[in-house]
Amino acid sequence: MTGLGAIFRIFGAAIAFTLALAGASHARGLNDAEKASLSATVSDFNGAIKSANIDRISQTVPPRIFGLLAKKSNVDAAVIRETMLQLLKSALEEAPFEAFSMDVQNAAFKETPQGEPYALIPTEVALAIDGKRFKVSTHTLALIDGETWYLVRVSEQQQIALLREAYPNFVAEEFPESRTEALN
Repeated sequence: MTGLGAIFRIFGAAIAFTLALAGASHARGLNDAEKASLSATVSDFNGAIKSANIDRISQTVPPRIFGLLAKKSNVDAAVIRETMLQLLKSALEEAPFEAFSMDVQNAAFKETPQGEPYALIPTEVALAIDGKRFKVSTHTLALIDGETWYLVRVSEQQQIALLREAYPNFVAEEFPESRTEALN
């Protein structure tokens, strides 16, 4: 499954760098407005994936991630964002999704040791690569920054390492592994 791994590394690099600090130093749950905002963000993201709205997909990446990548690459954050847009577009053209869903109703709501709330949302993707169909079951991390939710797929160590470098409060957090199954 080298092709599948490459697609998900590209796709993961494109949308999985997302997360931001909530800014609170004490434990707290999500209020109704934050839960409604998360549901709206997930619904909007689902629509963006299904319609291949690359610009909208990229808006789920927090500026802090672009800043970290820019610093590491010694390149402007705008160039990093544009490169990500092109990689994501290529990945979606090479292996378009047959189905995509994020199940916010079954999200696990948690918090970091510092009390920052986040959610792990079950996510499923069905796609075809070289005539073979696959279903990937994973989780998307949702974290609120101010009043904005950001989303990141946290199924690959490279993604998690970048996340933890940008947001050290997630160093101790564990994320579920993804599962890939052949459909044909």
